[in-house]
Amino acid sequence: MTRAAACAALIAICGQASAQDGDAITLIVPYDPAGPTDIMVRAIADLMEEELGSSVIVANSSGGGGIVGMEQALASAPDGKTAGLYLTNTLVGMATGAAPFGMEDIAPACMFAETPLAVAGIGGEEALSGLEDLLATEDARLAIERGTLSQLAGLLMEDASGHQFQLIAVEAGPDKVMSVLDGLVTAVVTPLPGVIREHETGEFRILGVLSDERLERMPDLPTAREQGVDLSMIQSFGFMFPAGTPEPDIDAFCDTVETATQDADFRALMDALGVDLRFLRGVNYGEYMREQRERIADLAAIAGFGG
Repeated sequence: MTRAAACAALIAICGQASAQDGDAITLIVPYDPAGPTDIMVRAIADLMEEELGSSVIVANSSGGGGIVGMEQALASAPDGKTAGLYLTNTLVGMATGAAPFGMEDIAPACMFAETPLAVAGIGGEEALSGLEDLLATEDARLAIERGTLSQLAGLLMEDASGHQFQLIAVEAGPDKVMSVLDGLVTAVVTPLPGVIREHETGEFRILGVLSDERLERMPDLPTAREQGVDLSMIQSFGFMFPAGTPEPDIDAFCDTVETATQDADFRALMDALGVDLRFLRGVNYGEYMREQRERIADLAAIAGFGG
């Protein structure tokens, strides 16, 4: 199955669940509908419904680099009925003090995937060949999302390369894509799923991935480190509940999520989006996110990033 076919097939079946079931679970996505993150969660929701036999509702609440939706999830009753998406992105706001909540307010549930950030510019005849060309571009403009890993990555690219960029805040994923296509910016810094389709169609060229090693699925793409920019930045995807949610409820939820991630069509979708499956739960997931928060806080201090 091709990446495009996998995406099309699963987007077609990922619908909004009915809210009529009293046992319904709500998954809050802190981004607008139809983006890569939303598509992933809706695919999981459909598979969870099949497993549970009850409704799994996907609710979108965007803004603040994911903080708005996460705050909404944390304000819900700790009864195991409302889970929020827990992203490395939201750790930026927590590390810099921009988020009105802390790790003590969160009951980590389970992580299901991760993907590197990428730097991408226009494709075709005007395409830059790599990060070296980008760094050589006078007054290069980078589209970033304020208060997220993409802004932090942009600042750290400046620090690692000694090159000054114009960082242009573009909040929504589709707007970041259009800012490149319309020539408003030179390149975009964003998680790989946000640019992989455009790269494969030739509209974009990925100039470098912010990963430790080249990606198995796209081995021709060089890392930033290979090109002299010592930077790795990973976006992880998982779920969390408000602190105080009973452990049996969290365990049952994670059992269902883990089952969903074994589905062949879901795995094909994740591959099409450029996302690696990685499952962590409970204490292990909580420790992973604490370590990521500490790393992000250290990097934010290096970049002089205060939110």
